[in-house]
Amino acid sequence: MVNRSLGNLLRSLTGENSRLWDQALAQAEFAYNDSPNHSTGHNPFQILYGMHPQGIHELRDLGKLERRSADGEDFAKAMSELHEKVKLRLQDSVQKYKQQADSKQREVQFNVGDEVLAHLCRERFPKGMYNKLKYKKIGPCKILRKFSTNAYEIQLPPDIGISPIFNVVDLFPYNAQEVDDSVVRPERDTQLGDSSWRKQLPSAQSHEIERILSTQVAKKTHRKEYLRYLVKWRDCPIEDSSWLDAAQIQKVGYSVEELMERSHEFL
Repeated sequence: MVNRSLGNLLRSLTGENSRLWDQALAQAEFAYNDSPNHSTGHNPFQILYGMHPQGIHELRDLGKLERRSADGEDFAKAMSELHEKVKLRLQDSVQKYKQQADSKQREVQFNVGDEVLAHLCRERFPKGMYNKLKYKKIGPCKILRKFSTNAYEIQLPPDIGISPIFNVVDLFPYNAQEVDDSVVRPERDTQLGDSSWRKQLPSAQSHEIERILSTQVAKKTHRKEYLRYLVKWRDCPIEDSSWLDAAQIQKVGYSVEELMERSHEFL
């Protein structure tokens, strides 16, 4: 929130000269610290120092106007009262935020055999495979096991490369009449017959390499070039090909020479 407010202030102060933002930073900082905070009801200057700093318009000649320093005990008492007000205001704000957050929470539990829709978040996809236009939910999927009120195992095809363990936050009761176009609809018991389902989900990577598609220099020193190879996995679409170095290829049980010879057969 602070970054957003400072960004808006700097944007207003710099106008079209956005590259000169550093020259307006002091003005933006002063303006922010002298503005009331939504949660505390006071500005930071007032909370820390018990007063507003003098601005340009207040530094004019005050003439014979006498200004006296406040008594130390009175100042300390005023600061204590101010901090107590801020504390109560913050507690009230926290309670309001909690009520808003709690109103959006849902308490739901599933039993083994129930049909659910599973939400696929970005973290479930391998790097580079997530797309915002993919289906947001998949299902219906059966609950196979209940670990707790928060964790469930759902039925997924064995060749799908994602974990079948889902948090309850990502599971939704299945209602055939309420399902919209953002849901992948497989056949019952998730026995996949619909090709759209497979296109939307990452497939489990096969460990059988079919051939090498391309070669490129991954790293170069003054003495040696380190290569990596684009390998196609057997029974997987070419889009699922991976870049591996010689050591990674050897771990799978192949050699670069063997795969290069095999690749010539496809030319």
